[in-house]
Amino acid sequence: MLNEFDQDPVDVERRELRILNAFAVELIRIPSERELARYAACEVVSALGFEDCAFYFLNARGTSLKQVAFSRRAAGSPPASARAVNDVPYGRGVVGRVVQTGRPVIIGDLSRDPDYLPDGVAMQSAICVPIRSGAAILGAVICRDPLARVFGPSHLELLETVAALVGAKLDLFRQTDALEESERDAKDILDNLKDVYYRTGADGRIELVSASATELLGYSIEELLEMECRLLYAEHQDEDRFIEELRRQGGTVSGYEMLLRRRDDRTIWCSVSARYRLAEDGEVIGIEGIVCDIDQRKSLEQTLSRALAQAEMANRSKTSFLAAMSHELRTPLNAILGFAEVINSEFLGPIGNPKYAEYIADISTSGRFLLDLINDLLDISKIESGAYQVELTTIEAGAVASECLEMMRAKAAQCGIICSLQGAALPVTVRADRRALMQVLLNLLSNAIKFTPHGGSVTIVLSHTASGMAEITVQDTGCGIHDSMLPNLFEPFSTTANDPRIAQEGTGLGLAISKSLVTMMGGTIAAESRRGSGTIMRVSLSTPETLDVAESA
Repeated sequence: MLNEFDQDPVDVERRELRILNAFAVELIRIPSERELARYAACEVVSALGFEDCAFYFLNARGTSLKQVAFSRRAAGSPPASARAVNDVPYGRGVVGRVVQTGRPVIIGDLSRDPDYLPDGVAMQSAICVPIRSGAAILGAVICRDPLARVFGPSHLELLETVAALVGAKLDLFRQTDALEESERDAKDILDNLKDVYYRTGADGRIELVSASATELLGYSIEELLEMECRLLYAEHQDEDRFIEELRRQGGTVSGYEMLLRRRDDRTIWCSVSARYRLAEDGEVIGIEGIVCDIDQRKSLEQTLSRALAQAEMANRSKTSFLAAMSHELRTPLNAILGFAEVINSEFLGPIGNPKYAEYIADISTSGRFLLDLINDLLDISKIESGAYQVELTTIEAGAVASECLEMMRAKAAQCGIICSLQGAALPVTVRADRRALMQVLLNLLSNAIKFTPHGGSVTIVLSHTASGMAEITVQDTGCGIHDSMLPNLFEPFSTTANDPRIAQEGTGLGLAISKSLVTMMGGTIAAESRRGSGTIMRVSLSTPETLDVAESA
C-alpha cells in the first residue's frame, strides 16, 4: 500500500509535506462538516496512498459515533466514497475504544483484536487516531489494509496530522455555529424586547439597538444606527448630566429619568439603566443600557400632584373658613347664652309664664351644644393647619386624671353614673402636654358618660405596659360599639350612636381630636368594645424612662 512511499525517506517526507500543505489550504474553503469529512477521507486514500479511510463524529449526547465519510481505493479506478454503515456505540469497536480512551492504536492483525467489528471486507490491519479540539474529543479517523502489520510510526504521525487539521476545522465550524445561534437568540430577544436595548461606541454613536426603539422614538432601525445619542436628548445638556451621573455612580446607573425627543419632535419621559462598556485594559469603549417608557406614569404622577395641590389648597381654604366662621359665630352665641342665663336666673324679675322658662332652658342647652361644636371645629382646624402646638413636660398622670374626674362628676351624678380612679397610688408620670391630655381625657369621659345607662360606671385605670409605656384607660359599662364601626371610630364626624336622640348630643369630632392630640404627644390611642359589653379606650404615652432608653439607643 504505502511501500511506494518508503523508497526514499527524504522524497517521501517532501511529498507528504506538499500534500499536507495543499490539504490545509483546501480546508479553508470547505463550507460544512460533512464535506470536510468527505474531502479528508478521499485525500487520505488518493493523495497519501492508504487503502481505505473512514471518519466518525461523536454525536451531541456523546453516546455514539456516526460515520460521516468513507473512501476506498479501487483497482484501476479513482477512490470510491460514501459508504453508509451503522452508528458505532461509544466505547464499542476500535473506533469507540479510541474515542473513549483518547489514545491512538495500531492493530497488526485484526482477526486477533476482540474490539474489531468486521463489515464483510477482508482487512488484516488498521490504524485509528482520535480527532481532538483541545482536550475535547470530537471523533476518530480509521484506516485499514488487507495486509497484516502494515502500519508503523510514520503512518501514525501522518494520520495524526490529518486528524489535527480536521479537528481544528471542525472546532471552527462548531464555534461558528454556536456564535450564529447565539446571535440568532440575541436577535430574537432584541426583536421581542418590550423595552429598548441600545449599545454605543466610544464616540457616542449607536452601534446596536432593539426593534422596540422604532415604536418608542419613531425612527427606523437604519436611522438609529450610527446616529449620535446626543440627538435623542430633549436638551443637549441632558447628555452631559447623564454622563456625569454615570461617572459619579462608578459606571452604572439604574432608573435615571430623562426626557427624550422623538422623530416627530414630541418629548417623552424615559427611565434609563446603563453601564460603561469596558475593554480588557479597562478603557471605556461605549455604553449599553435599557430604556423604559415611563411617559404615562409621569403624566399620571403630574396629574396626581396637581390634584393633591388642589386638594391641599381646598383643605387650607376650608380650615381658614371654619376658623373664621367659628370666631364669627362664637361672639353672638356667647351673647345669646349670657342673656339666656340672665333670664333663667330672673335677675331682672320673674319670668312669669312657666312655658317661657322651658324655652329659655332649651335655648341655653342648644347654645352650649353649638358652642361645643364651634370649639371642636376651631380645635380640628388648628390641628390640621399645624397651628396647635403641644409642649411636652413631665406630669403626674394621676393628678390630671383626678382633676378631669372632678370636672365630670356633676354630669355623671345627674345621669346616675359612678366615676372612679384606679391606680392613683402608682407613680405614673408621662411626657405630655397638660392642656392636651386634659382635653383628651375629658373627651373620653364625656363619651363614656354619654353612652352609659343609669346605674352604670366609668373608671379611669392607670398602669404601665410591658414595654414600659404609661397607659391611661377609660372603661365604661355602656352600650358598646359595633365591630363594623371600630375601623372608622377616630375619623372626623364619626358617631357611634344608633339612637338619633343620643347622636344629636355629639359632634363626631371629639375622638378625631383626641387621636390627633395623642399622636402629637408621641402616643397612641386604641379602642376595644363589643356591642352591649361596654368600651375600653387605651391611651399610651411615653414616660421619662422610656424616652431616656430611646435616646441612648
